[in-house]
Amino acid sequence: MKGEGAKAPVAHTSSFVQYRTLLRKDITREFRTRDMLVSMGIYAVLVLLVYGAALGTVARGADIVRISGGQIRNTYYKLIRPPSPVILFTWVHGLTWEDLRNAPTFPEVWPEMASFMDGVSGLVAHNATFDRSVLYGCCESFGCPYPGLPFYDTLKGARRSLPPGSKSLDHVCSYFQIKLNHHQALSDAEACARIFVELQKRGLDAASMRLKSAGRPRARLPLGPDHPSPVR
Repeated sequence: MKGEGAKAPVAHTSSFVQYRTLLRKDITREFRTRDMLVSMGIYAVLVLLVYGAALGTVARGADIVRISGGQIRNTYYKLIRPPSPVILFTWVHGLTWEDLRNAPTFPEVWPEMASFMDGVSGLVAHNATFDRSVLYGCCESFGCPYPGLPFYDTLKGARRSLPPGSKSLDHVCSYFQIKLNHHQALSDAEACARIFVELQKRGLDAASMRLKSAGRPRARLPLGPDHPSPVR
């Protein structure tokens, strides 16, 4: 009989074609994600720690991480001696005057910070308006050059792209399942860096998180007459 020796059609041909199509889509998506991460550029994620309310714009520490290609590449952490021995919010950050009295001053630390941030596309922070005001205030008060870099705010990005609810650093980390040891050295900065990457993976471009430019601070900070020599 004609066709008696012909092989029966493969029953799973349709399933194989669907699998191959899905595999191609996954590979394409993977390469697009990889290209997107490469195109993210190089950023420095900045967390400036302040030491009090009255002189809230004086930094007592700096946490910075460099990211490129969606990955953390390097970290920088430095304590900074403030101009007064009155340290507030110790219950939050755990630091006392004994921890800070022998630390370098902001003018001594700033060249290191600037060198670490050299070549980046911008500075990133969670609630970047605050960190920008602290950095600009310190530069103004101590006569240090301004960084001249745009600021990007992951708080702004979270408000644009995440469901309703608190957008504090710890809540956003919980949403993305990012490990956070809140208010501890480098942990906040590393967590913010990962949030910055996650937001872009979800389709939010960096331009949507960029802050509008700000002018120079209006007033210098009140500094002690003995600063920058150690206060004993």
